[in-house]
Amino acid sequence: MNNEEYDLSDFSIEKIKTLNVLYIEDDLKNQAIISKALDLYCNEVIVASDGEEALYFYENNKELLDVLIVDISIPKINGLEVIKKIRSTNKKIPIIVTTAHTDKEYLLEALTYQLESYIVKPFSFEKLMSVLEEFIQKEYSITSFMDIDKSIKLNLTRKELQVKELCITLEPKEFKFLFLLTKNINKIVTYDVIEYYVYGEQSMSKSAIRTIVSNLNKKLNKKYILNYSNEGYMLFIK
Repeated sequence: MNNEEYDLSDFSIEKIKTLNVLYIEDDLKNQAIISKALDLYCNEVIVASDGEEALYFYENNKELLDVLIVDISIPKINGLEVIKKIRSTNKKIPIIVTTAHTDKEYLLEALTYQLESYIVKPFSFEKLMSVLEEFIQKEYSITSFMDIDKSIKLNLTRKELQVKELCITLEPKEFKFLFLLTKNINKIVTYDVIEYYVYGEQSMSKSAIRTIVSNLNKKLNKKYILNYSNEGYMLFIK
């Protein structure tokens, strides 16, 4: 399981810091990794290892809880039954489900209970933080897009490119590079700024940047990103 730090917006960080989370997972290894990582971001994380514990902790903390993260395959009372019982009295609390591929039957039923989102296992902590940020942005009605052109947007939550109705996956460095250029449309972004923002402490080669640019222009369906020799790159929009 990948625990690399997720690049949250400042607003999302501040809001996630206020969250009280009930995390329900019976796999002790996964539970330890994810709960420890959540502790770094959230106000309080309550951990349950089975359905009975989950309902007990929920009943004793329901006024304080902001979001539930529920694994479907848990012992004693399965996650689906836990969700049913909670939804019988609380239709509004956000519920994020974690599920294995083999849980399809349970998942299809769980989707009828107004889930905030679901994550297929195994998942990275980065993925979970992406889902939490999406929840925060939806909760506070924040746009998660930056416009590049009339029919092209950058999805800041999912870190994807949206070209008309098509969602296109971006690699982490592609997203950072395109985000940087989108914030500086029609301005040259210098090599040293690109290296600092996209690569951090890693060294950057111009050939690697050329590969990123080539891939992005293909995904954009047009040569929007232009190179200025010995200076840097520009996202050029007429």
